[in-house]
Amino acid sequence: MIQQLTTLPVGTTINACASTYPPAGWVQTGASYYSSSCRYSVVPSLDPNAWTLKRVY
Repeated sequence: MIQQLTTLPVGTTINACASTYPPAGWVQTGASYYSSSCRYSVVPSLDPNAWTLKRVY
């Protein structure tokens, strides 16, 4: 699901599929983890593919 993040207040925590870098104003909290809802290719993998992000500004 695509979600608009710019309207969320500072301090908000979300779970998101991992990408190259977190969006501006967001930092990763904790370790990456595997989520079955995050798929990047047709080849299955149990590698960490999601993270928890917190808005800092």
